[in-house]
Amino acid sequence: MNAMRPCHLQISTRADGEEESLFSAEAEMELAPQSALLRYRQGEDVVLLRIREGEVSLEREGDYRLRLSFSEGRALPGILGIASAEGRVETFTRRIGCSIGKNSVLLALRYTLRLEGGDREMRIRLSARNKGEPEEK
Repeated sequence: MNAMRPCHLQISTRADGEEESLFSAEAEMELAPQSALLRYRQGEDVVLLRIREGEVSLEREGDYRLRLSFSEGRALPGILGIASAEGRVETFTRRIGCSIGKNSVLLALRYTLRLEGGDREMRIRLSARNKGEPEEK
């Protein structure tokens, strides 16, 4: 992989087909032909997103702790925690769409988040582009 470079990140999240939330941040990104690593902050928390060989992992450390893994057609265990309370969750990934370019990453995830209180149908769209680089065609 190459060195971490500054990038602009945009994430759109939709839960149960209802409201859509949009998150935009300055981040760092490291790209290789079949993998990507993104690091950004949400408040005081640090988030790491890894894409490698058709699998995605998401880790968040801080007051709000999160560890989720995604692999198309598979159910995988995860952790969701706030302060000192932590619970087990599971993701069942329906679809991973990913394009890693020389200067950018596009990612679309469609999955079911299985919580103790029930299932949530989730969609995430992410785009990241190195700063100062032209848009790829």
